[in-house]
Amino acid sequence: MSFRDPKFNDFPPPDCHGEESEEARGGDEEGSEEDLSDNSKGFSDSDNFDSDKTSDDENGPKYPSFNSIDTYNPQFQLGMLFSSKKEFTTIVQSLAVRTRRNIKFAKKNDKRRVYAKCAEEGCDFRIHALALGNQQTFQIREYHSIHKCGVNFHVKNCKSTWLGEKYEDLFRTDPRRAVKGFRQDAIKDMRVHVSRNQAYRAKWKALKKIEGSSEEQYGTMRDYAEELRRNNPGCRPIVGVDGCHLKGPHGGVLLTAVGIDPNNACYPIAFAVVSIENRDAWEAAHKSLCSLGKSLRQYQQLKAKT
Repeated sequence: MSFRDPKFNDFPPPDCHGEESEEARGGDEEGSEEDLSDNSKGFSDSDNFDSDKTSDDENGPKYPSFNSIDTYNPQFQLGMLFSSKKEFTTIVQSLAVRTRRNIKFAKKNDKRRVYAKCAEEGCDFRIHALALGNQQTFQIREYHSIHKCGVNFHVKNCKSTWLGEKYEDLFRTDPRRAVKGFRQDAIKDMRVHVSRNQAYRAKWKALKKIEGSSEEQYGTMRDYAEELRRNNPGCRPIVGVDGCHLKGPHGGVLLTAVGIDPNNACYPIAFAVVSIENRDAWEAAHKSLCSLGKSLRQYQQLKAKT
């Protein structure tokens, strides 16, 4: 359905509050941005809206807020509110994939406005949103939902970042899911093309968000060391040592020394990361272990187990 006829002959229209902002206007990186000014119809702000009002104003109109539950099955309506520009552009991407149409974002988008339209020449679909007074909340100000074009199998809005976010829960429950099987299921589910590279990068981005990067994990080592320094009375006088090959991007071997606490659970004492597991590496690890001080030497009958 269509809301209000456009009043401008250029796309997008100039800022209604003054000259065009000189700040960066790059749209969302996951969108398809192109210059939409050639022979395109534009949008106009609705006279029924006041950008300085929000849905919380006492005397102002109440506008619906977008529910994040509908992120991948969105239903737009005029006046709908979004928590941020990123949320709005992500939802437009979801709409493009769900309807299997290519939607282009305007190059002139900035921090307070987002314009998008169907990429097919002659199609009437268009939507634009403006930031409200707080510059955080975005509101749909013009929306024409009717497509005159047919569906596409290759949808440019289907990007790896969007795919990773959509299927994050899938990789959370099955982090070893094969890329080939994931790609086939994604194509069957969405009925749009997903390349092998897209599927690989989507899985990588999802796992990075779930598990964190190696750099972030190494950044918590000091906190982990502080936990090891805490007093833990009741541990049994036995230390188990073992090595484990690391399969992450940095490789190497993890050498560990653990004890057993009163709850029969493993209590980590020390660890070391070496490039290769050999006699020299273990001797160096044992010397470091013996240098921990009273916390280990107080046990006269300390035993080691491999």
